[in-house]
Amino acid sequence: MTETTAVIEIRRASPADAPAIARVHVATWRETYAGLLPDDLLANLSVERREAQWAAQIAASGAPGDLNRVVVATLEGRGVVGFASCGPEREPESGFDAELYTVYLLAEVHGRGIGRELFLRACEEAVAVGFRSLRLWVLEGNPTAGFYAHLGGEPVGRKGLVLGDGSYFEAAFGWRDLLTMRGARIPHSNHE
Repeated sequence: MTETTAVIEIRRASPADAPAIARVHVATWRETYAGLLPDDLLANLSVERREAQWAAQIAASGAPGDLNRVVVATLEGRGVVGFASCGPEREPESGFDAELYTVYLLAEVHGRGIGRELFLRACEEAVAVGFRSLRLWVLEGNPTAGFYAHLGGEPVGRKGLVLGDGSYFEAAFGWRDLLTMRGARIPHSNHE
């Protein structure tokens, strides 16, 4: 089966996915932020540290009372090629109740609709646990910012960010009503 006809699956992450998510996380940071963040910061990213973080997050995800969710995109014959995570908004005064913490997809599989499907599945997971609005932060200069605008995200904020020795800015995109997102297929009732 060629990669263009390979089956793509978007599903909840399992504990066994933590190593692959960590590899994708480090690889996508290096792909996405090359030229935006210092080379030494990107070179020092650790798959092992990310794996431990993702293992803990996945283990907690979906436990009674936990509102965080992690989903993965797998490509037949390749395994995990992307992931997304969401949960309660970390700044409740923002006017949004959920936050998309991460959505990363290997550059080599861009342009196939996988990123859109990952985003929509994360939104479905947020709706399933009772969230109705969503916000995310994007490092200014990140080439994926247009992707979020295309999905109907509206600019809703900007803030400073310190990473390593550098200062940067992030822009926020928001969706005030996940149930009526433009072009989305978010369900109108809870499901599991």
